[in-house]
Amino acid sequence: MSAISYSQAKLFSECPAKFKAERIDGIRPEASLPMKQGSFVHLAIETYSKRLLEIGKEKDVDLALAIAEDTWAAGGHGLPEIIKEESFRLVRTVADNVPIRRAVVVGVEAAVALDHRGRLVPFDDQSAVVRGRLDRLEIENGVLTVWDLKSGRVIDDPRESVQLALYVAMGRAISPDLEEFEGKLYFPRHGVERVAKVTAGRADAALKWVLGIGEKIKAAKASGVFPETPGAG
Repeated sequence: MSAISYSQAKLFSECPAKFKAERIDGIRPEASLPMKQGSFVHLAIETYSKRLLEIGKEKDVDLALAIAEDTWAAGGHGLPEIIKEESFRLVRTVADNVPIRRAVVVGVEAAVALDHRGRLVPFDDQSAVVRGRLDRLEIENGVLTVWDLKSGRVIDDPRESVQLALYVAMGRAISPDLEEFEGKLYFPRHGVERVAKVTAGRADAALKWVLGIGEKIKAAKASGVFPETPGAG
């Protein structure tokens, strides 16, 4: 089975035909403006976070804005100039409110892959069945925390996030001796952070769901049948 990500599993679960069009046939709609903005903010914050870890600082708003300026100037983001100020405001909000504590951060944009038994394997290994990139992993006082940046307008509940539970499962594979887990979602558009405990059972259920979707994708590829599942729209 080819490795899949949470976004691929979610897409197939919503509509197998759409999955085929986008992921197999390469027919992808152009990214929406919010998606492009989210990608820009994520890239700027990723670069900023890694730079802070290198220099040993917890926060530096001026550095974050300078990196955002360089990221904008590099182009490729597809954003119009009118969106620049708001995009930079989101970067500033993250930099100002979410410090990078070197003593507890164990990964920024961590590339993690698991095999069919949920064991950690190299990201590009042939045995990988699930892959993901985690915005940030922290370990403090025996608690593994998965932190995820959400630049959209909707404030999600981390207690209901399958994605967050899956990321905890992936983080557990890195530190299998830990027994306490939590997920944090940060929404810079609102300056809000939501935190929830994630049980090992919930993390295992999320991983099982993704593996199950992977098997369904494998079967669909073999049969060539990708049913259409129209959405409410």
